[in-house]
Amino acid sequence: EALRKNTTLETIELGWNNANLASSLSLIEILFTKPSLQKLSLRWYSFDTDQIQQLGSLLKYNKTLSSLTLTDNNLGLKGAQAI
Repeated sequence: EALRKNTTLETIELGWNNANLASSLSLIEILFTKPSLQKLSLRWYSFDTDQIQQLGSLLKYNKTLSSLTLTDNNLGLKGAQAI
């Protein structure tokens, strides 16, 4: 709930996380609605195919993110294509 109300968040680090699909998608959707978000790090996030495809879909609509770190994720060919 606090993230939904925050209007000044610029950077967030969520790496080394092994969250389930529902919580991951909810969090990523909240973050991508923040007009102030400029940097997002999801290093070692343990994405699955559905999550990375959702992230790719959200990237199409985000106009403020200037840095996205996906280092050390096993995205595979389909994941890379989604991004």
